Amino acid sequence: MKVIYENIQDQIKILKADEAYSVRFIVWRTPVHEETVPVEKQAVDAYLQGKHTANELLYYADFGIWKPAKSPRQANRDFLEKFPEFVLIAPENAQKIFSKVEYKKLVKRAHREKRKENWLKVFHLLKRIVGK
Repeated sequence: MKVIYENIQDQIKILKADEAYSVRFIVWRTPVHEETVPVEKQAVDAYLQGKHTANELLYYADFGIWKPAKSPRQANRDFLEKFPEFVLIAPENAQKIFSKVEYKKLVKRAHREKRKENWLKVFHLLKRIVGK
């Protein structure tokens, strides 16, 4: 394997053998050692173009996906703010994510959305009955 790129600051090396790419990095656990992990060419290209950091490249090498931009907690918050009716399904989870004030506002919105949904169902039911 030939070293095609080395970043001393990030302590990683990108290696190439034929068409296969690997990332070599230092593992700072006892005993301290270097580890080599295979990685896809497009991940290496994205790193070399500056689209991702060395930590993100190592994350990609480990999991096969780029590290999510949002934390799971923030993704859950965003989802529940967009679809507050799900707060009513699992209120104990939403209470952990939001402050008491935020949670109360979401519950009010969820009930409002539920009432709208129920009125739409009634409207469509009446439309079917009257239409016949």
